[in-house]
Amino acid sequence: MAQVAHLHANFILNCGGATANEILQLIYHVQEQVEKQWSLLLKPEVKVMGDFSQVLT
Repeated sequence: MAQVAHLHANFILNCGGATANEILQLIYHVQEQVEKQWSLLLKPEVKVMGDFSQVLT
């Protein structure tokens, strides 16, 4: 399971067993919600490495 940290909303926590795909999906979900509600586009500060093409579909 992955979640957004309660104290620092810009931190994504792996609470045990979350895959890299699940983490990236959560990041995209948060980006979408922030853009929808506040018209702000968040940019991740991390570099995503690997094949995550399935997340984008």
